[in-house]
Amino acid sequence: MVSTIPYDKGWKIYENGKQVQVEKNWDNFLAFKLSDDEVHNITMKYRPVGFYSGVVISIVSFALLIGYCKKCMIHRIIWRGKDVYKS
Repeated sequence: MVSTIPYDKGWKIYENGKQVQVEKNWDNFLAFKLSDDEVHNITMKYRPVGFYSGVVISIVSFALLIGYCKKCMIHRIIWRGKDVYKS
């Protein structure tokens, strides 16, 4: 079966619960072979290749931002009302 969906490595296709091999057709489109069964239950799932690394980078960045904000708040509380430039 050939679809007009552009091919990408992140596609997984299941026919009747079993994963089938995804192929590239006409150097651009998503294609896969179906069994000879009369009834086909096709499930298509897409997950970009860098999805998990992007999630990890986002979580680490958010944690660093929260840590930096806490540090700034603590620094502001400690130095509140004190004249830092006084000798």
